[in-house]
Amino acid sequence: MAHGSGPLAIYYKPPSSEVHPSVRSMASEAMGGLVLISDADLPRIRGSCVLLVMAAELASGPGAISAALEFYGAPEEDARVVEEVPSGHFGHVAVVEVDLVMTSKKTPLQLVLAMQEAGLAVVQLGPSSQRSREVIDVRSHPQSATQEDVLPGTCIEVINLSWPAAPDLRRTMPARWSSFLRAEESLAAQRKCGAEATEEVCFCGLRFVVPSEQLRPRPSSAPLVQASLECLKACKAARILDLGVGSGALLLAILKSLPNDAQGTGVDIDAGAVDACKENAQRLLNGEKAIL
Repeated sequence: MAHGSGPLAIYYKPPSSEVHPSVRSMASEAMGGLVLISDADLPRIRGSCVLLVMAAELASGPGAISAALEFYGAPEEDARVVEEVPSGHFGHVAVVEVDLVMTSKKTPLQLVLAMQEAGLAVVQLGPSSQRSREVIDVRSHPQSATQEDVLPGTCIEVINLSWPAAPDLRRTMPARWSSFLRAEESLAAQRKCGAEATEEVCFCGLRFVVPSEQLRPRPSSAPLVQASLECLKACKAARILDLGVGSGALLLAILKSLPNDAQGTGVDIDAGAVDACKENAQRLLNGEKAIL
């Protein structure tokens, strides 16, 4: 593109790639896939970015994201929800499109920080294809103005540019985002069904809440409890670690039979399992002895 006496070049690049050496000395990077080589005496170049966001408070219900955007930004920086779905990890996630006037001062990092000020968090996706490692919990680690760029995996993309002297340039939302939304929607539905199917089962004389068949304690596991108690009977202030704690049946059955100075730690990659274990620990141990 060209305007007036000076050239203007705008092109896209993956955030992880290098700027070509021939333009490095002129480039003012706006990050997030957009490079502005020059922005002196520019006409008003309008554009829009899309962000994948969630409410900073996990308990926020549907409509919370739209409410947070109601008074977002300047009049020319309209922000709207394009798509919102229930999420297995975050309660709800949404694709938000923000209209703005493109300048080198309107960087993707500034948009991410503005979303945080509005009570939202921009999703980050890790590089792994494994679902358990793909989602990065950004609520406890917000992005900062001291950064040079958005953090790796931040879901923000420039998708539209409109300049008076050239046709509009439009890109589609990244396919990975669509896959992520469908996976989160499916996981939320599974957990809802699991919650509706929650039942109580008896194990070692105790009653446990189990949200799914996969977390049901098996009678064949009961000898493990007795063997553990036999090994620990001479120990004072026993410390127990249960990896893959599930609904907590083994760990809590052992702790229930040990003195009050015993403590146990349960770890599980599944949030539904951790929630069930917490509920069982509260019911059986009054929330004491167990760390989840």
